[in-house]
Amino acid sequence: MKREVVERIGKLPEEYFFAYEEADFALSARCAGYKVMVEPKAHIWHKVGLSSKRTPEWTYNSYRNRFLFLKRNFVFPLNYLFTITLAIGKLVRTGPARRILVEAFIDHLKYKGVEEMHLRRIKEKYLI
Repeated sequence: MKREVVERIGKLPEEYFFAYEEADFALSARCAGYKVMVEPKAHIWHKVGLSSKRTPEWTYNSYRNRFLFLKRNFVFPLNYLFTITLAIGKLVRTGPARRILVEAFIDHLKYKGVEEMHLRRIKEKYLI
Protein backbone atom coordinates (compact mmCIF):
# COMPACT_ATOMS: atom_id res chain seq x y z
CA MET A 1 0.00 0.00 0.00
CA LYS A 2 1.05 3.55 -0.43
CA ARG A 3 2.36 5.62 2.44
CA GLU A 4 -0.40 8.15 1.76
CA VAL A 5 -3.01 5.62 2.96
CA VAL A 6 -1.41 5.26 6.39
CA GLU A 7 -0.86 9.01 6.64
CA ARG A 8 -4.52 9.64 5.85
CA ILE A 9 -6.32 6.96 7.86
CA GLY A 10 -3.66 6.00 10.41
CA LYS A 11 -2.04 2.72 11.40
CA LEU A 12 -3.70 -0.53 12.37
CA PRO A 13 -5.96 0.03 15.39
CA GLU A 14 -4.21 -0.99 18.60
CA GLU A 15 -7.42 -1.83 20.48
CA TYR A 16 -7.46 -5.27 18.88
CA PHE A 17 -5.27 -8.11 20.03
CA PHE A 18 -4.59 -10.50 17.13
CA ALA A 19 -7.56 -10.53 14.80
CA TYR A 20 -9.79 -8.04 13.05
CA GLU A 21 -7.30 -5.16 12.95
CA GLU A 22 -6.71 -5.85 9.25
CA ALA A 23 -10.45 -5.92 8.52
CA ASP A 24 -10.93 -2.68 10.43
CA PHE A 25 -8.05 -1.04 8.55
CA ALA A 26 -9.34 -2.25 5.18
CA LEU A 27 -12.82 -0.94 5.93
CA SER A 28 -11.37 2.44 6.96
CA ALA A 29 -9.34 2.56 3.74
CA ARG A 30 -12.37 1.71 1.65
CA CYS A 31 -14.50 4.34 3.41
CA ALA A 32 -11.72 6.88 2.69
CA GLY A 33 -12.08 6.11 -1.03
CA TYR A 34 -9.20 3.69 -1.53
CA LYS A 35 -9.55 0.45 -3.44
CA VAL A 36 -9.00 -2.59 -1.22
CA MET A 37 -7.69 -5.72 -2.91
CA VAL A 38 -6.62 -9.20 -1.85
CA GLU A 39 -3.81 -11.27 -3.31
CA PRO A 40 -5.12 -14.85 -3.11
CA LYS A 41 -1.72 -16.37 -3.88
CA ALA A 42 0.00 -14.62 -0.96
CA HIS A 43 1.19 -16.77 1.94
CA ILE A 44 2.08 -15.71 5.47
CA TRP A 45 3.99 -17.90 7.87
CA HIS A 46 3.98 -17.18 11.59
CA LYS A 47 7.26 -18.03 13.21
CA VAL A 48 5.66 -18.06 16.65
CA GLY A 49 2.09 -17.70 17.76
CA LEU A 50 -1.28 -19.18 18.60
CA SER A 51 -3.19 -18.00 15.57
CA SER A 52 -3.94 -21.53 14.36
CA LYS A 53 -4.73 -23.11 17.74
CA ARG A 54 -8.25 -22.94 19.16
CA THR A 55 -7.30 -22.24 22.77
CA PRO A 56 -9.53 -20.45 25.29
CA GLU A 57 -7.32 -17.38 24.82
CA TRP A 58 -7.91 -17.51 21.04
CA THR A 59 -11.66 -17.97 21.59
CA TYR A 60 -11.81 -14.99 23.98
CA ASN A 61 -10.02 -12.68 21.54
CA SER A 62 -12.05 -13.92 18.60
CA TYR A 63 -15.33 -13.04 20.31
CA ARG A 64 -14.11 -9.81 21.86
CA ASN A 65 -12.64 -8.53 18.61
CA ARG A 66 -15.84 -9.26 16.71
CA PHE A 67 -17.74 -7.19 19.25
CA LEU A 68 -15.16 -4.40 19.02
CA PHE A 69 -15.27 -4.41 15.21
CA LEU A 70 -19.05 -3.95 15.25
CA LYS A 71 -18.80 -1.21 17.87
CA ARG A 72 -16.14 0.72 15.92
CA ASN A 73 -17.64 0.41 12.45
CA PHE A 74 -21.40 0.70 12.82
CA VAL A 75 -23.43 3.55 14.25
CA PHE A 76 -25.63 3.33 17.29
CA PRO A 77 -28.07 1.54 17.59
CA LEU A 78 -27.00 -0.83 14.77
CA ASN A 79 -23.68 -1.62 16.45
CA TYR A 80 -25.42 -2.76 19.64
CA LEU A 81 -28.10 -4.64 17.73
CA PHE A 82 -25.46 -6.56 15.74
CA THR A 83 -23.38 -7.21 18.87
CA ILE A 84 -26.31 -8.56 20.84
CA THR A 85 -27.46 -10.65 17.87
CA LEU A 86 -23.97 -12.14 17.54
CA ALA A 87 -23.76 -12.86 21.27
CA ILE A 88 -27.19 -14.50 21.39
CA GLY A 89 -26.37 -16.59 18.32
CA LYS A 90 -23.18 -17.85 19.95
CA LEU A 91 -24.79 -18.56 23.34
CA VAL A 92 -26.03 -21.90 22.02
CA ARG A 93 -22.50 -23.13 22.60
CA THR A 94 -21.87 -25.09 25.77
CA GLY A 95 -19.10 -25.42 28.31
CA PRO A 96 -16.06 -23.15 28.39
CA ALA A 97 -16.78 -21.53 25.00
CA ARG A 98 -20.05 -20.14 26.35
CA ARG A 99 -18.43 -18.80 29.52
CA ILE A 100 -15.59 -17.26 27.51
CA LEU A 101 -18.14 -15.57 25.23
CA VAL A 102 -19.83 -13.97 28.23
CA GLU A 103 -16.48 -12.77 29.62
CA ALA A 104 -15.46 -11.34 26.25
CA PHE A 105 -18.80 -9.54 25.93
CA ILE A 106 -18.51 -7.99 29.39
CA ASP A 107 -14.88 -6.96 28.84
CA HIS A 108 -15.84 -5.45 25.48
CA LEU A 109 -18.38 -3.24 27.25
CA LYS A 110 -16.03 -2.28 30.10
CA TYR A 111 -12.64 -1.75 28.48
CA LYS A 112 -11.26 -0.07 25.37
CA GLY A 113 -8.66 -2.73 24.60
CA VAL A 114 -7.42 -6.12 25.70
CA GLU A 115 -4.88 -5.90 28.49
CA GLU A 116 -2.47 -8.52 29.73
CA MET A 117 -4.62 -9.01 32.85
CA HIS A 118 -7.54 -10.17 30.66
CA LEU A 119 -5.44 -12.78 28.90
CA ARG A 120 -3.79 -13.91 32.15
CA ARG A 121 -7.24 -14.34 33.73
CA ILE A 122 -8.45 -16.45 30.80
CA LYS A 123 -5.27 -18.59 30.85
CA GLU A 124 -5.54 -19.21 34.59
CA LYS A 125 -9.27 -19.85 34.57
CA TYR A 126 -9.19 -22.34 31.71
CA LEU A 127 -5.74 -23.79 32.49
CA ILE A 128 -3.99 -23.10 29.19
